Amino acid sequence: MNDTQNNSTSTSKIKKQPGLVMAWEPGSGKTLGALAIQSELNMPATAITPAALKTNMLKEQTKHIENPQPLAVESLENLARKKVIQNPNPLVIVDEAHRARKPAAQVTKAL
Repeated sequence: MNDTQNNSTSTSKIKKQPGLVMAWEPGSGKTLGALAIQSELNMPATAITPAALKTNMLKEQTKHIENPQPLAVESLENLARKKVIQNPNPLVIVDEAHRARKPAAQVTKAL
């Protein structure tokens, strides 16, 4: 299955359920896949990502997505501190979600 087929399958699934976890190998294109799905859904999103990767998310969207939708980018660290998404949108993308794997972690609780 290629990336386009993966994204179409993922888009179909997310239309039928409240969420979707994309868990593939490192470097397999999960971030681009999430941005492509956002574009395909034609909906604004809030991306939650480690602070060091915030600008990367916007660069990737600009570089690779033909029909970019509004994207607010917030840091996992800020979410852990404030316990609320500052720019909520109908779609939330959590990039590098493995950083929230410990149930007691502040970021896990905030998510």
